[in-house]
Amino acid sequence: MSDRSTMRKRQGQNIMRTWVGMAGDKKEAIVKTHIAVFLAAGMLLGSTALLVAEESKKEKKAEKKEAKAEENRSEIDAMAKATLEELFEKNADSKENYDKAYGYAVFAETEAKLMLSTSNGRGVARKKDGGEPIYMRMASAGVGVGFGVQRVRVVFLFETQKRFDSFVTKGWDGDASASAAAGTAGANVKASFTDGMVTYQFTKAGLIAQAGLKGTKIWKPDKLNESDDD
Repeated sequence: MSDRSTMRKRQGQNIMRTWVGMAGDKKEAIVKTHIAVFLAAGMLLGSTALLVAEESKKEKKAEKKEAKAEENRSEIDAMAKATLEELFEKNADSKENYDKAYGYAVFAETEAKLMLSTSNGRGVARKKDGGEPIYMRMASAGVGVGFGVQRVRVVFLFETQKRFDSFVTKGWDGDASASAAAGTAGANVKASFTDGMVTYQFTKAGLIAQAGLKGTKIWKPDKLNESDDD
């Protein structure tokens, strides 16, 4: 074979090697690109799955809170209904005042006495002609006599819309109210509206008309009226 033929043969082999090398590099680049795409897709799917799981967790937590809040509201409604029925049964005069009233509020609180008397409770205010219930908090503090824990229930009757609206929007402070003066014990005691309001209190000792509620504060929290409760 001549030198020229040998040279041409070698040149052809070199060209083939170059083509094969280029094809191999291209194939490797394509494989790397595919791997990168798959990895990116996997990361995206993983992130999406985490976001979906987090949203699902938040939704379940919100549903749980709403269920708990609804349970609390149902308990308050049942307590208010039972307390009013008991009040009308034990004090006939209270039904007459209720019939005159624009609206009412009923609270149940737990009172603890250990030299100092403190109590916390919840309740609901309603217009007699309907409307949404308004759930509220009650807290009291003062000097107590003796020791122990008792459950106390309080009923407020409001003579006018103005008095009712003030109660549910601004809250109520027993220390600043003329109607918070000490009341009279006895199931048959008559009570009349004072400052547009009359109160009844059930304690372990019995029913008190125009109950004394000094040291008591009532306010409307957001949690009871939304989807949460503490």
